[in-house]
Amino acid sequence: MKKKRDTVIVVLSHMDWSSGCDYVKQTSIALAEKMKVIVFNPLHFPSFARLVFNQKFFKQEIQPLPSADNNLHYIRSFGVIPLQRIKIINSINRLVNLVLFKKYLKYKYHDKNIIFWVFHHSLLPALAYLKDESMLIYDRPDQIASIDKKENKILKCKEKELIVRSDHVFANSPLSFRYVKKLNKNAHKTPWGCNPTIFTNSSKEHKKNEVFKKIKRPRWGFVAPLNFRIDYKILHQLAKRNPNW
Repeated sequence: MKKKRDTVIVVLSHMDWSSGCDYVKQTSIALAEKMKVIVFNPLHFPSFARLVFNQKFFKQEIQPLPSADNNLHYIRSFGVIPLQRIKIINSINRLVNLVLFKKYLKYKYHDKNIIFWVFHHSLLPALAYLKDESMLIYDRPDQIASIDKKENKILKCKEKELIVRSDHVFANSPLSFRYVKKLNKNAHKTPWGCNPTIFTNSSKEHKKNEVFKKIKRPRWGFVAPLNFRIDYKILHQLAKRNPNW
């Protein structure tokens, strides 16, 4: 009788690990609580020049990332050949990273069941090279669309290919679920949420209430990263026009 093989999840990321929109990071951390997770971004990598001449960036890139009980590992990719702004060189660098990563998986986890977990259709070329017979999960974070009609058509077509090719597709809203279900019978509705226990500390709640009592109504709140997505001009205009807020 064959021994049941352990499972390793390979999260192929299409965005930087430190991105303010961190659903890739949060999902990876949650998965790592149950099994080993390898995170790899085959699309974006630092240039050779930036690693050599930017010491601050170099230290940031080589330092180990925090892991969840040693179950979470981030494998970095690098621009081996300089001048990667040239399209052909960038493509070669991507291929080199994919070849090395595939060898790493084969050497390190040849006796494991591999599940590829992706969030974006831009990873289709990488999957074509890496997937083999492994299971593929498409975790669909949003409706894919563009205001440009031509671009929108291309995006829809690429995402449709990913939905059809996936073994399972997770959708986070009823609308998304209905769309995916028409293309893939193995669709699952998995709405995003949060851990409510982090908001139930009674002592902290008491202190917050005391602070809020000092603020006159109406009160406005904001919970999110302060990054480039915020329209600061609009916030400034609102504050000037409504000083009582």
